[in-house]
Order: sequence, then C-alpha cells, then structure tokens
Amino acid sequence: MSSTKKKRASQTRKRAATAASKTLRNPKATRAAKVAAASALSQTGREAHTGDEAASAAGRALSRDVTSKAGRKAAASALAQTPRKKKTKKKAKKTKAEVQKAVDKAVKKAVKKAVAKATKKADAKATKKKDVAKKADKKKGVAKKKDAAKKADKKKG
Repeated sequence: MSSTKKKRASQTRKRAATAASKTLRNPKATRAAKVAAASALSQTGREAHTGDEAASAAGRALSRDVTSKAGRKAAASALAQTPRKKKTKKKAKKTKAEVQKAVDKAVKKAVKKAVAKATKKADAKATKKKDVAKKADKKKGVAKKKDAAKKADKKKG
C-alpha cells in the first residue's frame, strides 16, 4: 500500500535556517518571530517537532504585519514541523427529554438507596429492642426462680 499523500518535512531546510538566523539577528524582530525562528533553527539537520509554545509564537508572528519576510519564513518552517493533533469526536448534545430522563433515573436510584438505608436502620433498631426485651425477660425469669427457690428453702427450714 503506497500513500499518495505528501509526507510533511520534519527538518528545517537550508533557506528556512538562513531566514531564521537573520530573524534572530534582527533587533527589530518581535519576540514571537524570534521564538519561532529559534524553534525552526533548533530543528536544522535533525528530526524534531515544534512544541506548543513555539507553534503559538509562530502563529502570532505570521499574523502580525510587522513581521519581516525572513521572520515569516522561519515561523512558517516552525509551524510546518508542528505535529498534527487528532481531532476528537464531539458527543451529540442530549435533548431536554433525555436529560430529564437521566435526572429522573438518578433521583429514583437515590430515593431507593435512601429507603433501603432507612429500612435497614429501622430493622436494626427493632432487633436491638427485641434483644433488650429478651434480656430483661431473662433477668425477670431468673429473679422469679431465685424467689421461688428462697421460698422453698424457707418452707423446708
């Protein structure tokens, strides 16, 4: 499979490097033009990519009227070596009905959870009350047995 698309240049060419050098030596060159030129020049003779900050500066340099021809050439070279970012697919916006449905579902879920929690808590309280009552009944039963035993001892004795 051969691709018919042109491969982007990833190295600064000699002419662009010369233009970048001129821009860096120009005292009237803007900061953005110098940053773009420095980026282009740093990529001369090697495979490299322009960073986000340098690409932004190159864009500013190209958009200004005061940028010299050499500065524009250097900025263009730097921008040509900026890696392309993949486009992310945008999610379709939800309609009001879909949003309302999602809200209703979330509310139902929250209510169900709250009811389950309250029921569990109430059941725990009821169980605890029953346990307390059983213990009290046991104590009463033990006390009655002791009283009965005392009465039996008195009758014998």
